[in-house]
Amino acid sequence: MGNKNKKCPDCGKPIWDGSAKCKSCAHKVERGSYILNGNLKDILHQMYVVQQMPIAHIARELNLTSIFYHIKRFGFPKRQGKWAKTPGIASEGWVHNGYRFVQYNDREIQEHRLIIEQELGRPLTNKEVVHHIDCNPLNNSRDNLQLMSKGAHSTLHDTGKCRRKSR
Repeated sequence: MGNKNKKCPDCGKPIWDGSAKCKSCAHKVERGSYILNGNLKDILHQMYVVQQMPIAHIARELNLTSIFYHIKRFGFPKRQGKWAKTPGIASEGWVHNGYRFVQYNDREIQEHRLIIEQELGRPLTNKEVVHHIDCNPLNNSRDNLQLMSKGAHSTLHDTGKCRRKSR
């Protein structure tokens, strides 16, 4: 048994097993600026339903990647994807591997693909690629995007006509 006189630094309860915190404090998981200890439903309700925060912001704030899972699990109403104030440009998003991603209708999608999908009025097939004419993957203005087949896109890059700068 541990020292009876040792106290938890968070709550002051005695610690018996030699750990740094008491059992209840050890189970609390710190997530961003929130402490999640059984009240994730309340926190998500406040952020997602009441404040209407974008999913990407909630995920970043709580340091969680399973936001959609929890929203569905708790039975929160679905929201329609919020699209741009400026046509063709998303108002919220993040950059991963050099490309800008956005949340749209419960899916994460590369912004340049979404812009072309909206223009065509249909989802892109897995054989279609959106090429950045100036080879800058963050320049998603419509006049810089070109729809092409995977083969044509590979040929374009293999011939050296378009080289991405190292990230």
